[in-house]
Amino acid sequence: MRDYLTALARGDAAAALRAGPRPASTTFLTDEVLREQQGLAKLTDIAIGNAAQDPDDNTRTLVDARVTWGSMHRS
Repeated sequence: MRDYLTALARGDAAAALRAGPRPASTTFLTDEVLREQQGLAKLTDIAIGNAAQDPDDNTRTLVDARVTWGSMHRS
């Protein structure tokens, strides 16, 4: 999660794509799109918390993550 969010904040689509499973479409995950997004609302203050196996799906891991996207705080 940290690698993915950090890559997004850097505008590095290739690194973000390497950080997890390949999405069905990469149309909106390109360096150009990330640069434009960062120009509108920077992704900052990345904080990664605990990780735990999803009790409903043992193939998934749940991760506490918080970021600031522009002026909005997300978790």
